[in-house]
Amino acid sequence: AHKTRMPVTYSFIDKEDNIWLCTKGAIYLYNTTKGNVKRYEINILGNINYICQCKENYYYIGTDNGI
Repeated sequence: AHKTRMPVTYSFIDKEDNIWLCTKGAIYLYNTTKGNVKRYEINILGNINYICQCKENYYYIGTDNGI
């Protein structure tokens, strides 16, 4: 089976050294401590082009269309 590849539109490393890879339809969160990946489906307009970590578990995510 052929899988469609989505280009990464933004990447980010947070304060816990997790790696965020953002695509048009999902966010992949790689936990560098545990070595696992979680996939989060997203339904937003535009591409993610900014992530700001305000506190340990609080983030602002910016897109082509705003926050």
